Amino acid sequence: MLSHAHSEGVSLLDTAKMYGDAESRIGTLHTQGMRIVTKMPALADASNQKLGKFLPSAFSESLRNLKVDRVYLRYLLQFCR
Repeated sequence: MLSHAHSEGVSLLDTAKMYGDAESRIGTLHTQGMRIVTKMPALADASNQKLGKFLPSAFSESLRNLKVDRVYLRYLLQFCR
């Protein structure tokens, strides 16, 4: 199905850790030629110190799950209170 979508012009896969096991499932597919976009989970306490520790490990986990060494784009979602 992914191959057919790509042949029809679909070139972007959007995923996130918050989508359950979507990153791991995408990691089992042939995604060559596709751009992968993922989102980092939001932190309740987004102090610079916590972000500095959290973001690298969260991003590394996403790359491992996706079985890639890079993604096209990563989002950091932060909810304002």
